[in-house]
Amino acid sequence: MSNSAQQRVIAVLTALALAATFIACGFAVCAAVPATTKLLAENTCADELSAFDKEQLVTAAVATRSYTVQDNDRNEVMAVIARINDEAETPFAHATAEQLAAAPDPYTLTPEALDHLDDVHDVVNRVMPSLVGVAVLAGFLFMVTLRIAGRELLIAGAIPMIVFVALAAWVAIDFNGFFAALHSLFFVDGSWTFPYDSLLICMYPQAFWMGMGIVWLVTTCLLSILSMVFGYVLSRKRVPNES
Repeated sequence: MSNSAQQRVIAVLTALALAATFIACGFAVCAAVPATTKLLAENTCADELSAFDKEQLVTAAVATRSYTVQDNDRNEVMAVIARINDEAETPFAHATAEQLAAAPDPYTLTPEALDHLDDVHDVVNRVMPSLVGVAVLAGFLFMVTLRIAGRELLIAGAIPMIVFVALAAWVAIDFNGFFAALHSLFFVDGSWTFPYDSLLICMYPQAFWMGMGIVWLVTTCLLSILSMVFGYVLSRKRVPNES
């Protein structure tokens, strides 16, 4: 393979790896930052449908995020659920662990809900190493192509913008269809649907997930715009040297 062909291949790989990294960064801000869950839950949780007040739902939402993407400690998250039942003086206040596990959806994370969260945990733990690997590859390829990186930065910024504009249009037109299609990629049908007044849905209603999508969109688009700006500047600087 000629040097020019090798440079083109490296340039394409660099642009794709950087684009994937920008998307992964948006996902990381959503999943790995507890403050994101807390802020969105404070503004979207459906306390009007729940036996718990907003503060209790936010507490449960933050603990459930930790269970889902970090420690996966069932005893820890159920201890939080027991505590908010005690605080709210629900019919399951001071219930045993077995009684709470068998309680109806509005008062607890049922075994089915916990199983779904375990599935999410498995998906996140399978995906995250790949995303980190892509980010490392992107950094390496970027250093390799630093002298000619303007075009790569422009393309890397454009790809996520195009993808996210298309996804945003889909969400705006049919959020439920998008949500169902996304879940069908990773989970068995029926394993991720719960009653509208279940604790899980009251913690994370549709508005919560739309907020997460906006956070992901804004984070990725900001990185993409910065990439395109730097790419444009570098491309402009190259012109006199190539003429």
